[in-house]
Amino acid sequence: LAGALLIVSIACSMRYSFSVFYAEILGEFGWSRAETAAAFSVGLLVYGISSPVVGTLVDKFGPRGVLLFGASLLASGLLAMSQVNSIWLFYFLFGIVMAVGINAIGFAVHAAYLPNWFVRRRAFAFGILLAGQGAGNVLVGLYQRLIASFGWRAAYAVLAVITFSVVMPLAVLLIRRTPQEKGLLPDGTAGSLAKEESSGVRESSIDLLIINREWATSEWTLVRALRTYRLWMMFLMFFSFSVALNLILAHQPIYSQDIGFSTMFAASIFALAGFTTIIGNLCGFISDRLGREVTYILGVFGTIIAVVVLMSATPSQPWLQYLYAVFWGISLGIGTTAIYPSLADLFAGKHFGSINGFCMLGFGVGGAIGPWLGGHIFDVMKNYTLAFVIVIVMLGLSSIFLWVAAPRRVRSVTGKVPKLTAGVS
Repeated sequence: LAGALLIVSIACSMRYSFSVFYAEILGEFGWSRAETAAAFSVGLLVYGISSPVVGTLVDKFGPRGVLLFGASLLASGLLAMSQVNSIWLFYFLFGIVMAVGINAIGFAVHAAYLPNWFVRRRAFAFGILLAGQGAGNVLVGLYQRLIASFGWRAAYAVLAVITFSVVMPLAVLLIRRTPQEKGLLPDGTAGSLAKEESSGVRESSIDLLIINREWATSEWTLVRALRTYRLWMMFLMFFSFSVALNLILAHQPIYSQDIGFSTMFAASIFALAGFTTIIGNLCGFISDRLGREVTYILGVFGTIIAVVVLMSATPSQPWLQYLYAVFWGISLGIGTTAIYPSLADLFAGKHFGSINGFCMLGFGVGGAIGPWLGGHIFDVMKNYTLAFVIVIVMLGLSSIFLWVAAPRRVRSVTGKVPKLTAGVS
């Protein structure tokens, strides 16, 4: 889990680094905001399209090979970005090469095998993994200093070295598909696997009470899951959440500059939001106790407050930017700890990678729309008001979709750990 957290931190930082390279690239080439932000949108679309493929590869071959491929591809793309000289090359490198590389070391890989390792504390484990998103934002703040010191081209070359030298060793040394490969059981259950199996009785680490046994014990393939309304609700949930999330992430720093704050101040707010997201992510135990839907709705409510605060900020009231960062980060962190566990509660199994990849397709499509839409709205209206209203609406819709998907009607959180005889789900 520690290895996965570090790898995801690198992956997220490379994706969100767009926000600090954005102003530099605009300044050098003079492209419009919409056409420049479209590279971020293309990247998220490719990220989404490649997610089912990545998930299927993890199901078939395991995570380590996919991670090694992704690290090599991402490092190559970053190095080539230091030489970009046209918008079409920019689209190709950031939108395709880097996007596939980021996907092949990112959430799609780790979310495919993590449910094998954690059941009872699944949301808490996913919260730790998702802290990589906040840590990635913090790293982006450091990348801004790198750009300021050496220029954006040299900064991309340095990021290539970081990716290759960090991700490759972690993938080889730490990542495994199942705890059984190391003679362990999920959730760190004490005792060896052989001892548990020879005793004929297994002390279950599961404290998710099965409500719908037929559903929970089914072997879900992607094709079979596609015939259910629950998967489509989760797809729409990922989509709408991603529109809101990525619109804010792509445009918050430059919006802060537009209303009168300095580049470094805007980057520091972005980094602070990332740090507070880590705090929220580490509260994943809330989802394990209150349930997925309630936790997510609480998170959405907080993020909506954050967006309203951001819209109200002025240079004479910089504390509102700090308030935005705290509300956004903590609320987003808490809410996202319910997303992946919800999908795992519904469809966990040996084909979960491809199912998760399909929902990540929804995330990618939504993410492709969000940054471009924010840039287009600004180009037309010269402000972000309508864009932020759309963020609020999409966050509200995402909570409705999760409620309708209703993971609570398949598995429900309880406070007791039952003892189960061998062979009983």
